[in-house]
Amino acid sequence: RIVGHPVLLSSPQQVCSLLYEELKLPPPNSRAGEVGAMVKFKGANQTHTTNEETLQALSALHPIPGIILEHRHINKMLNTFITPLSDKAVQSRGAPSSGAGGGG
Repeated sequence: RIVGHPVLLSSPQQVCSLLYEELKLPPPNSRAGEVGAMVKFKGANQTHTTNEETLQALSALHPIPGIILEHRHINKMLNTFITPLSDKAVQSRGAPSSGAGGGG
């Protein structure tokens, strides 16, 4: 809620809107991959990149691109390693027991 409203960070469209329309950050220069002069949108079909290289460059101008990068890194670790390992651990233990001994 740093920007005052929720943003789905897994949505490139919402991230582009946040970075380039709301925060008015300059999109990358298409020739050199550098952050350069503002490129005008060519209607709703025009999108700008939110790849790691671009977000790293933009993070020098505003803290939000760095936060987006951190979120992506944590999300990747969670989905690649932690969740699969957790699922595998649950499967290897079998069904959870209902408790030890008779209740009463």
